[in-house]
Amino acid sequence: MGLGAELELLAVSKALDFLPFLPTKHFMSVNASPAVTMEPKFISLCSVDPRRVVVELTEHNPVDDFPAIIENLKRFRSLGIRVAVDDAGAGFAGLEFLVRLRPDVIKLDRTLVAGIDSDPAKRAMAAALVLFARDIGATVIGEGIERIDELETLTELGCERGQGFLLGRPSTLSSSPWPEHWSMSID
Repeated sequence: MGLGAELELLAVSKALDFLPFLPTKHFMSVNASPAVTMEPKFISLCSVDPRRVVVELTEHNPVDDFPAIIENLKRFRSLGIRVAVDDAGAGFAGLEFLVRLRPDVIKLDRTLVAGIDSDPAKRAMAAALVLFARDIGATVIGEGIERIDELETLTELGCERGQGFLLGRPSTLSSSPWPEHWSMSID
């Protein structure tokens, strides 16, 4: 129906309404397509408390204009907004995407994480992404960690952050005690 951008902006707006309820040392990640991040309303939404916002670029659509996106991300960073690449290794979030955008956070796709303990190719790819992140000063988060063997392998490879059912189930703000190990603080 041609309302994808409006729907994304509404979802980001509604999510950011809850930012004041999070402990001040924690941040909120919002997912958005590269095209929607170019919308003036998007940067306005994220500028409410920019040091506490991480924009996760989704991999569902290709980037048509890398120079424009890179310029836009410079504006985000100048305000204190950090940039993450969501689902690295899936969809359009491939190596060119990572090299050109140089994100602050790289989130390893769950398809790369699932079974990483028994798959040498997945281990090698994750190790390369961890090294790449270290060289550009980014943080790596393993997504979809469901087994202790996956967590141990990611930790051995140098992945310092993770998310997944093994580490915690989704919860509402009212039921969440926000333990330190569930989220990354601003530091």
